[in-house]
Amino acid sequence: MAPISPSPNAIAARSLLAAICLMGSVWFFSGCKKEESFEAERFLESLITRTDHRQVRRAPEGKVIKAGSITPVTGKNSHAGMRSSLLMPPGSEVVFSIPEDVGQATYLRFATGIDNTSYTGNAGAEVRFVVLLRKEPVFHANVPYNSDLPVSQRRWEEGEISLAGGGSLVLRVEADGEGAEEVKSGFAELSVVKKLRRVRAQSAPDAPNVVMIVLDTLRADRLGMYGSDRGVSPGLDALGNKGVVFDRSFVASPWTWPSTASLITSLSPPEHGIVGSKSSFLVDELQTLAEVFLQHGVTTAAFSANPLICAERNFDQGFEGFFEHVQEDAGTILPKATQWIRENSENRFFLYIHLLDTHTPYKPDPVMMERFCDDPPPGYSEQMTYSLLHGHLKGEVEDTTKLDQFVDHYSDLYDAEIATLDAKLSTFFSNLSAMGLDDRTVIAITSDHGEEFMEHTMLGHGRQFFSESMMVPLIMVGPGIPAGVRIEARVENRFLAPTLLAATNLAAPESMPAVNLLEATRENHPNEKTIFFTTSLGRWPNGPLEHRGKILQIHGCLKEEWLYMWAPKQNNLENELNQLFDLYSDTEGKENVATRNVVRMSALKEEIVAWLEAGAETRVDAFTDQALAEELMRGLGYIGKKPAISPREERNASEGN
Repeated sequence: MAPISPSPNAIAARSLLAAICLMGSVWFFSGCKKEESFEAERFLESLITRTDHRQVRRAPEGKVIKAGSITPVTGKNSHAGMRSSLLMPPGSEVVFSIPEDVGQATYLRFATGIDNTSYTGNAGAEVRFVVLLRKEPVFHANVPYNSDLPVSQRRWEEGEISLAGGGSLVLRVEADGEGAEEVKSGFAELSVVKKLRRVRAQSAPDAPNVVMIVLDTLRADRLGMYGSDRGVSPGLDALGNKGVVFDRSFVASPWTWPSTASLITSLSPPEHGIVGSKSSFLVDELQTLAEVFLQHGVTTAAFSANPLICAERNFDQGFEGFFEHVQEDAGTILPKATQWIRENSENRFFLYIHLLDTHTPYKPDPVMMERFCDDPPPGYSEQMTYSLLHGHLKGEVEDTTKLDQFVDHYSDLYDAEIATLDAKLSTFFSNLSAMGLDDRTVIAITSDHGEEFMEHTMLGHGRQFFSESMMVPLIMVGPGIPAGVRIEARVENRFLAPTLLAATNLAAPESMPAVNLLEATRENHPNEKTIFFTTSLGRWPNGPLEHRGKILQIHGCLKEEWLYMWAPKQNNLENELNQLFDLYSDTEGKENVATRNVVRMSALKEEIVAWLEAGAETRVDAFTDQALAEELMRGLGYIGKKPAISPREERNASEGN
């Protein structure tokens, strides 16, 4: 797929994005380099959920003005994709009271649009959006909704007005035409932002660049530096020897959306709220690592191969360029990232790269496949492997010999894919060195989750909280990072964001926990400190047969040497389920000892409940187009890939029930 360059959110400067670059008139005598300034934004608040300053002046009978989402065009279309919106049916009007002391640099950024389900009118049917400030019209847009309107013309109408001086702000929606009363329309974003002038920063050893690489679906124990003897990762192992390797790094969730949101905000899933298809939008209220860098004048860009990490879900916050290469491999993306670095190496930069190579389907280089894989067993295919697993879970397949052979080959393909990726990364690192960036660039490498190969009955990820899913690589290399250091303390990789800010001598914002993982020790990160997990895609494969095919909301925690998993009562589960493992005596987590440790289990459950409640108190709800979110999840196999999942269970899983 051709990259989206840049995304519409980047164009609209959704959050801290550079809008216009101007060349300053100040010259530096050293090298006579011009000082470059640019316009950025700081998000203040969204009026979508701000009900205390909102008055509903008019609303059609039986209709409610509320927060929700609108999607002008379905599918992967960030120009007309889903946005959180204030849903206002035609014939409605709301008034906001804007304080009079609002500064000159404060603006309201918004968009007006109609949902794809409402393009049903006849010729000439249109919705009129009007904005008034202090009774003066400051914006209007006429948006047609006739049924034969070409898809290319179904889009958001962007708007921006100055709020200087404050006063009464009126949003009005009117319509003429067939079916006007049923049109789903509204104002998206409604973000109050402050425009800032920033100077483009320059890199130096004490003000380094940052390259953050997320290797999707890479578990730690397959790399040489974490104990593997297969030799699949010589490049990453060599890089680790030059810096700090975290021996026990845990993710927040065993699948992409919640885990990646935690990586770039440093918040736990209950805090950021991105836990399933009904809440998969990174709201503007959440401050990202990219936004912090941009506030400090750092040039920002991202390359993403994972379709879940996209502009449409607002993951482009803070990135001046957000380049989507959906399900393309590192061989395509890393050369483009290298070129971007060449073009921006004069400025201090933050580059985020999310690679998908170690995610299924596996397509390793033939040389690596020959080196790490035997010939596939007769009848082998990925689909057949999952079919045999399905039969095993249902109790229909007692002899697992063929399944075990298939999984062994599947696992070897994974190793070959890691080796293929490692070679491409080695070339990328060599190119950075050739550009002379080693002494002024920090490189951080981690993953969003691991992968199961039936160590605990399941395949894939998102299902359980064992080490194969939750322990991932975490490596940091660069100026100021000690070489050849291993940090043994148990850490959470969601704290990588404030750690990178500390490593680059920048202050973390109040929204991020003040945790510097480079200072982690067994004393300040003891095993007694609880690490929490959650997933809306959980499975319970070792329970009663009637539960093995269900997709469940599961929470868990790791404290001392106890691993606890809890599936509370939910729509498809009448009674809660519990698993407790003593990893001190049972290092692989094979024996559930919950019934013998009821008091300990209850205490851990209480900790999880308190963690969930604390997150809910500060969370900003994200309103999402669930159908589109499920389409993205299905593309990566999170939904619908396994024959064990019924349509009803798919819905329950994606809704977090």
